[in-house]
Amino acid sequence: MPLLETKTDSLAKRLESLIAEIERSAKMAKMVSMNASVIAVRSRTDSSEAFAFEAVASQIMNISEASLARIEGLRDILSEMDSLTTIINKAGRQRMLSQRYMKLVLSARITGDSHSGDEHTKLKQLFETSHRELIYSSLNSEQITRQLERTLTC
Repeated sequence: MPLLETKTDSLAKRLESLIAEIERSAKMAKMVSMNASVIAVRSRTDSSEAFAFEAVASQIMNISEASLARIEGLRDILSEMDSLTTIINKAGRQRMLSQRYMKLVLSARITGDSHSGDEHTKLKQLFETSHRELIYSSLNSEQITRQLERTLTC
């Protein structure tokens, strides 16, 4: 597993842990808010205190709902990070495949070895397949897609 993946795994685990903590806190705040509302309704004898209690409960509810909504945003970021890691690893693999392919071709020319044809074909197919995966990535801008398509036809 590449070093980049290891670092992002650690970051991803830390983020996921943080998200879980925030989610627990937001859910607890929501429960407190609901309990406060119930208490406020039951203690309507002193209307000013009940009204204040209800106002606080409402604010806590708003904060907890906003927190839960932000958690979804964090999960989206985490998902995008996973996608970026995958793309970066594919691009790095492409670099390695191109170097291996060129080494194989040059080595075959220097030594006059024609037995490397199968490996040559497999490497070329693997490179082209991976290249197409990069071309069709949803993370690409139009400019990146055009450039990748241009290099495929070379």
